[in-house]
Amino acid sequence: MPSRGQTAAANDLGWKERQVAPHEIVLFLHLVRMASEQGRMTYRRDRAKNRSTLETLGWTVSAMLEHVTTISPEQALCLPRKNRHPDFGWERTCEFGTRVHGKDIYVKMTVFGDEHQARGCVLSFHFAEKPLVFPFA
Repeated sequence: MPSRGQTAAANDLGWKERQVAPHEIVLFLHLVRMASEQGRMTYRRDRAKNRSTLETLGWTVSAMLEHVTTISPEQALCLPRKNRHPDFGWERTCEFGTRVHGKDIYVKMTVFGDEHQARGCVLSFHFAEKPLVFPFA
């Protein structure tokens, strides 16, 4: 482990200390990718904000679903948690932030299952309504 002086020297060189993303986020994103690869990732089309954002960006649902598979653990806004909806308490939910065409986008996804039968849903994909804070970056 570097000494305090070594860390300061590295920071003076422009290197940034990085907090390692908790394994729960890494696993969550792995399941999102598996669900997508298996064609089991869906999208909440009933939300006007989601539809409006896609229209403004000129994106299809397929493009959005492909984009969420590129999200990294450092883009997490929180740790995954149990879905708050009483009918879907067995699902895990996590929130992320991303940038598209210079605009901040808030993304909320849910996933369940294992890597062989993962299923997921993009619950929210819309322009951020407040500043995004990335605690794992």
